Amino acid sequence: MEAAGAAHWDGIISGVGTAYVGPETGGISRLNRALISVARRLRVVAGVVKGVVTFAAPRLPDRTLVQFLGKLPQPDEEIMARPEVTAVLAEDLREAFRGGAEGVELELGLFDRPWRFELGQVSVPVHLWHGEADLSVPPASGHAVAAAIPDCRPVFIADAGHFAVVDLMDEVTATLFPS
Repeated sequence: MEAAGAAHWDGIISGVGTAYVGPETGGISRLNRALISVARRLRVVAGVVKGVVTFAAPRLPDRTLVQFLGKLPQPDEEIMARPEVTAVLAEDLREAFRGGAEGVELELGLFDRPWRFELGQVSVPVHLWHGEADLSVPPASGHAVAAAIPDCRPVFIADAGHFAVVDLMDEVTATLFPS
């Protein structure tokens, strides 16, 4: 039970929003545009990619991670140059594919489906962080989500990419879980 007057927050960090799946893909890396296009239109090719990734991710997570990430903006390159960060992400990738690709495939498929609610219906306060240099989820997506949620407190970071959360973890934790 929350103490009287305690704030409750939900958070979004570099989150995919409805603008991401619309016709406007400006700001998304070429690799991500290609993956979305393949997933939507060419199910056979998507199946081949799924097979290759399902095989490679658990066995060669570091190499698979590099292929997935493609060209990163400078802020993300600096974060990804840290061995402790790549080790965690490689383990996350290995775990994501441990039982096969079904979970990852389901998640990617959600990008292509309408949500069952409107963001304007969100009734809890939401704190949002998004890097303005994000090539994985374009800043336009974060701005659209922030504008659509009634009680959204957005923080847009000028020189940050998709992995900005690595350096923002103390701020995120203090905001979402105030003592």
